[in-house]
Order: sequence, then C-alpha cells, then structure tokens
Amino acid sequence: MRKKSMPEVEEIIRRLKAGFSQRAIARDLKVHRNTVQAISRHLLAQVSSNETVPPPVLPGREIYTRLYPKKEEHPLDAFRDKIHAWVDEDYSFVVMSHLIQKWHRCDESTLRRYIHKSFPKVVSPVVRRPTKAGEIAEVDFGYLGLTMDRTGKARKTYVLSIRLCHSRKAYRYFSHRQTSDVFLKGHILAFEDFGGVPIKIRPDNLKAAVVRAAYDDPMINKSYQSLAEHYGFFVDPCLPYHPEHKGGVESDVKYVKKNFWPIFRETEKEFGQAIPRFEEIMKNYELWRCDTDNKPIGKIGISRADLFANEEKQQLHFLPPYPWSPVTWKSCKVAREFVVQFNRAFYTVPYKYIAQWVEVKADMYSILIFQDGYLIATHAKATSLWQTMFNPLHAPPKYDEYMNHTQAALAKRAAAIGPFTAQVADAIFGRKHSDGLKPVRFLVAFAKKYSALRLEAACKRAVEHGAAEYRPVKNILQKGLDLPDNSSATEQLQFRFARPFGFFNENYSQGETNERYDTTASPACQTQALGDTGNHRSENQAGYG
Repeated sequence: MRKKSMPEVEEIIRRLKAGFSQRAIARDLKVHRNTVQAISRHLLAQVSSNETVPPPVLPGREIYTRLYPKKEEHPLDAFRDKIHAWVDEDYSFVVMSHLIQKWHRCDESTLRRYIHKSFPKVVSPVVRRPTKAGEIAEVDFGYLGLTMDRTGKARKTYVLSIRLCHSRKAYRYFSHRQTSDVFLKGHILAFEDFGGVPIKIRPDNLKAAVVRAAYDDPMINKSYQSLAEHYGFFVDPCLPYHPEHKGGVESDVKYVKKNFWPIFRETEKEFGQAIPRFEEIMKNYELWRCDTDNKPIGKIGISRADLFANEEKQQLHFLPPYPWSPVTWKSCKVAREFVVQFNRAFYTVPYKYIAQWVEVKADMYSILIFQDGYLIATHAKATSLWQTMFNPLHAPPKYDEYMNHTQAALAKRAAAIGPFTAQVADAIFGRKHSDGLKPVRFLVAFAKKYSALRLEAACKRAVEHGAAEYRPVKNILQKGLDLPDNSSATEQLQFRFARPFGFFNENYSQGETNERYDTTASPACQTQALGDTGNHRSENQAGYG
C-alpha cells in the first residue's frame, strides 16, 4: 500500500466526518478501501465534527503517525554523534567512509544517504528588499570569451554591466581589458544611455572602485570619487566577500553570457568566423537588447523598457551640463633626482621631498602633485614617452653650477673662449682610455687664472705642435711660452739634461765648476768657458790619437 501524504489523509478524514461512505471515498479519491478503513478505525477517538476551535495539531496528525509508524533505527544511529562531528568539520564523504570502517562496515553511498537524511543542510533565509526607482545601480565585470581584434589577434573579451535595480534596465560595455579607464568610461556611457544618474552605485571591491575594502569604512579610489562628485552619486560598495549583495548584476552578467554570447557566436560562424569579431559585437548586441528589453519580466508582467520609462527614468538625477574629464590618481615615491615617475614620464618636485610618498593627480592636460593634501608641484602633461618636465625652482642649491660641469656645458664654455680651446677640449673628450671631464674642467678654469686670451694662445701653440692635451697647455701657461715677447722662449742656454760647464776639465770638481761656470754669469764669461771646454776636448781627442 502506497504511503499517503498528509493532505490526502486529511481529505479522507474530512469526507468521513461529512458522512461519505468508505466505498465512495475510495472511488472518488482513487485510494484503496483498506486505507480508508484503517483511517476510519483510528478516527473513532478523535475530535467531534462540530468542534469550532481548531486544535493546535492537525486532526489527522495522530492518525497519520499510527498509520505510518517510524521505522526501525538505522545501524549508523549508534555513531550519530561522531558522524555529526565529522560533518561539522566539513570532512568529505570519502574521509568519513574511511573513518567509520573502524566501527561499522558500510559503503560510501550508504553513509552519504544517511547524512543527507539525518543532517540536512540548513538553507539561510533570503530577505528580498523592495526596490525604489532611481535609487541604486549595480556594477560588475564578467568574462565572455575570445574575440578577434582588428589586427587578427584573439583576445579575451569582458563585459561591464551597469544595471538599475528597480527596472532591471542594464547598460553593457564590451572591452578587451578590465582597467580603470574602461570602468570609468562605462559609467559615463551608462549615464548618457539612461539619461540620468541614480542616487547610489554599488560596485564590487575591485581596485578601480575601492582601494581598501573594509566592513566599516572602505577607501574609495580617488578617480572614482572624482567621478561620483561630478555626477552627484554616492558609492556604496559591497561588503568584502559578499558578492550576493549585488546579485542582480551578477545574474545579468550570467544572462548575457548564457543568452547573447551563444547567439553571437553562432551568427559569426555563419560568416565563417570560428572566433567572433569584436567589431561586430555592438551591432548584434543592440538587436538582442531591443528584443529582450521588451519582453515581460517574470513575476512582474511588465517589460524592462516600460518599467524604466514609466517609473524609473523620471526619478534619476539630471546629467551635469558638461562631461567629466578623466582624472587619474597614483601614489609615487620621490626619487633622489627629485622626480616622480608617472605614466612613463618624469616630473620634478621640490628636492626636500626626496624619499617621501606623494599623490599625483593627472587629467587630460596637467599634472598636480600633492603631499598630505598640499599642492607642491604643477606641470603640463608630458607629450612624449620618458620626457622630463623640469622646474628649476625645484632644484637643490648650486644646481646650475653643478650642471655647468657636464660634458655639453664644458664644451660650450670652451667654444666661448676660442676655437683652439674648443679643439683641445674636443680632443680630450675624444680619448677612449679615460674620462676627459675633469681635465677639461681644469682647462677652462685657466681662463680665470691666466685670462681667456692667454689660454687661447696656449691652446693654439699646443695644437700647432701636435700636443692638444691638458698638460702641455698647462706647461705652456706656467712657463709663459704663450707670450710673444718672452726672452726665455729664444735664449735658453741651460737644458735639463746637459752636463755643466767644465765637466771635461782635468781639475774638475763639482763645487768648483758650479762656482766658476755659474749659469747666471755674464754672456762673455760663458763664452770663454765654452771656448776653454772646447780646447780641452780637442787636446784630449788628440792625446787619444
């Protein structure tokens, strides 16, 4: 005999109390007469049919319990506490089946059925909050699949869905990236498509919207905060690890992936495209969106388009008179060169902020740099990669003096002195075996010590003699060889490695010779000394002969 449900037992009891015969009840309800007889026997001691106050327990509950008594205990009931503890520890069925073998032999399927029946999962209740027109829009990214870009490369494709909670109307933006630029641009296009702005936007805790997720006080991305201030909406992110708080847009992303995406792929296959073309997405999407927005919503009976037009559109805030200019914020550390690197360009800040963290705000035309909320530097936006935007007021003391010691600056200073000085400087810089920065720096410094005219004349003399180097120029200046009226340049009698006068005399002694043949003597004495020395040399040579 098939076990009857509680409503069926209640109906049989109601008919018996109404005076129907057992045969009629069995015929009308299509039940066996034995079932009706058993219920009739158990009904004799029940509440009378004219009772006005209903009992706390259904009248048929006791009869139902007698008809279908509880079955015998399961063999695993003896280990119920152990199994319950394993279920609380979230052990797998394989592990629990292995552990139970010590006390009772059973297979995994038996244990699985026992656990499902004895420890059913408690499903948490869900409270559906009533929506208010124009109040909240939810935002979420979702991955769709691969599409072919204009260059023929297969790339991942994402959809950004911005969905109004009340009317279910959604704007979807397709892109190859999940960046802040795409996230912010999707909001702007969605507001223009809606013709207004909702009171709140509920995003996920992605970095483009929330810098630091928290239960009590999340930190909103500064670029997103600037967008919110311009359009006049409030950011209300989900709690961490609770994506169900924006379940509507989560379902919308799944809806696009399960409905639009297969249709689009099959349409592209008809044109011979195994991987669909990205440029064809919007054309196919607009047709699909027009069709789905006009379909009635389940359990509501009105389409998204009608619900939006009749209830929600007029509740949205008006758009601002001018569009928002994209603003990017980034934390940067000041380098030792008192610059910050932002978007592959360099911008100077006052040197006292070296090794400190600053906030860089960039729009389409300018760069603003803040430190603890104070503006410390302003620059025009760089026009080329790795360009350095320099402000001389940010440089440390003696910066110009230091920069004058560079190779380009020294070459320029040498050229200003004269062409021969520039030629010597170029020759020094052209050496491959050593750095010429220091000798050229000392070379051009001679213009201050000796004058630029003397330095140019010394460099000219060095170039003419094939000695375009620093040391020959230094020697020329020290010895005055650059001076045209200097007698030492033409009347040099004593040379560095020459023997003293009288060296070959028989009675030569170092002290006497130095005294007799002093180089400071008169030219006549020197000439006589030279004659004596020459005679002595001739006599010696004759003696050897």
